[in-house]
Amino acid sequence: MKTLSGIIGTGLIGAFLIWFVSEYAFTSKTWSVLLSTIPARISTGSMTNSVYYILKQTHEPLFRKDDGQNYSSNLLKKWDRSVDWSRYTFCPDAELAFESGQKFSLEFFREYLLGVTKKYTAAAVVADSGNGCLSVRFPAPRVGYLAYLSSYSNAPHVNITENVESGLGKYSVTDMAKNKIVLARKKPVRDGYNKIVLYGMSAISPKEYRSLDISDYNQISSFDIPEWVRRDYFSFDNLKLKSEVLIVNTPDAELREAVYNCFDVKKFRSAFIPLKKDFHDIRTVLPLGVPGAEGGLPEQLCDNRLKRAARGRTLTFCNWSGDNRETLKAYFDEIRIRTGLNIKLVNYEPSELAALIYKKPRAYDLLVVMVSAMKSEHKDFLEAFLGANSVLDFPPAEVKMRYKKLLQEDAPQKQADLARQVAQGLANTHWLLTLYQGNDTVFYPKKINNLVVGKDFMEYPEVADFRW
Repeated sequence: MKTLSGIIGTGLIGAFLIWFVSEYAFTSKTWSVLLSTIPARISTGSMTNSVYYILKQTHEPLFRKDDGQNYSSNLLKKWDRSVDWSRYTFCPDAELAFESGQKFSLEFFREYLLGVTKKYTAAAVVADSGNGCLSVRFPAPRVGYLAYLSSYSNAPHVNITENVESGLGKYSVTDMAKNKIVLARKKPVRDGYNKIVLYGMSAISPKEYRSLDISDYNQISSFDIPEWVRRDYFSFDNLKLKSEVLIVNTPDAELREAVYNCFDVKKFRSAFIPLKKDFHDIRTVLPLGVPGAEGGLPEQLCDNRLKRAARGRTLTFCNWSGDNRETLKAYFDEIRIRTGLNIKLVNYEPSELAALIYKKPRAYDLLVVMVSAMKSEHKDFLEAFLGANSVLDFPPAEVKMRYKKLLQEDAPQKQADLARQVAQGLANTHWLLTLYQGNDTVFYPKKINNLVVGKDFMEYPEVADFRW
């Protein structure tokens, strides 16, 4: 016969086991992601595809436009604007804090708002308006100010280390290694993912994908996605806000023109991605879905004048893909025979090339890059070529001036017109040859109960929203 103390003891042990199992389940739900490359920096100033993905989890912009029409904020207690869009009042939620302990106080918010607004225009005046709020006044209506503040590149943050920022999103970076990054949810939940692990593709074998329980394969090439994922996951066709372009990084204008016109788009992109058969044609770096974009192929004419300009010249093509070396070599041989242009093919691991892309002198004359965005914003597709950290050594001055004008424009139609002119300017000066727009199928595990098709471009999910 059990004594009372024995019954109590057994009950306590049972209760502890139930608690332990439930708490373990509560804290152990992990969303695992496979990335083409692990970024060296997690920063609003280093907007690669992988960094985009991470910032969507760790950062929170001052404003959102989740329904596509109305602005809202998770960082402000209240806000308003004048009817003519020339005055704004913002009241920060001072209870919010970064994981470093830094409060989202009025003092911090003032410094943030001064800095981010100065980048928008020097004409604004930021002042205290009382009751823990700040006002921003412009000499004329600035309709695009809230859209500017809704960009992840302008999200409030503090620097944790030289290479890692802390934002006000649902997750924080807890570990960053060469081949793996770990994010932890700041406030765990019972029916969502409390941990995100991002793996560099080159560091793990496809045989390990199941054992690592990879959830998201949408950041790697569609050709590397296992067949069982295609069979067992939900799938959605997705025309992505991504454009793939060939950078022609040489100051010789006639040589750039020769490359632009003599690199046949259809043949070259098939050589660069030999397994891909379905390409979505666009004329400039702006993909369809971004105002100012144009469908169709770039206009090309490889005439004798351009062949003479190319004959005997040599350019270095830096390649980051491992399965195209033979097809590229064959295409470059065909270019040499047809035009006399010699292309030196240099192969890199993606992580190696990512570390070199911003270093001067540039390792490349020719380089294929993919530009992408979370939202249909012109800046995200033009900044890489015309901004402070341009991947071009000699960005065209006239196009750059027009780009600066675009950044100051608020009227949507004028923005679209200017964006079209800037994108076409990069093409007309032959710095960029557009290859195609990303159009792939995205895959998600069937265990997610609240997956909404078409919500804010599925390749960059907010993992915090997912529920079992």
